[in-house]
Amino acid sequence: RDLAESLPLLADGYNRYHYDDKAEAYREARSRLSRCQSCFLILKDVGVLNTNDVSPICEGLEGGIGRLNGLISRMEDDE
Repeated sequence: RDLAESLPLLADGYNRYHYDDKAEAYREARSRLSRCQSCFLILKDVGVLNTNDVSPICEGLEGGIGRLNGLISRMEDDE
């Protein structure tokens, strides 16, 4: 659910006019992606998935979270 709701949040932020509104939507999307990453790590820790299954997914999520951090920082700088 968190992963599915991340894209509409990004679109919502993209369509907002004020930088603080954009940043808030991006923060919420980042939070949801981070929660997804944590869920995959928990699945690995309890043995449902292995490192080979989880590593590429978590690395991809980490990259997306990092890019969102950059967007949020730029929004905060432009305020």
